[in-house]
Amino acid sequence: MFDALTSPRDHRKQHSPHEAAEYLCAAGNTLFDYELIKTFLKYVAIYPLGTNVVLNTGYRGVVSNIFPEYPLRPVVRILQNPNGEVLKSPFEIDLRKEVNVTIVEAF
Repeated sequence: MFDALTSPRDHRKQHSPHEAAEYLCAAGNTLFDYELIKTFLKYVAIYPLGTNVVLNTGYRGVVSNIFPEYPLRPVVRILQNPNGEVLKSPFEIDLRKEVNVTIVEAF
């Protein structure tokens, strides 16, 4: 299912890895065994190190640390403010601790 979601199809565009992972999690214990999904996501890098991301706060950065137990909640090194200006003092945000902050785009 993950491969099907992240591959382009004639009738739809491909989904990003994080969208596919969210779909699988939402389908846990309905379409798929949730423990199986958790195990799968531990071994698939949804946000590999160095992935550029945009947060729901508008900040832009790069994934600087990942956690197999929390594949959708990496540490992000913030490089640009919401206006697109490069920060003179980049900082890191741990998405495991900042539960209201999410990744909305990854490239």
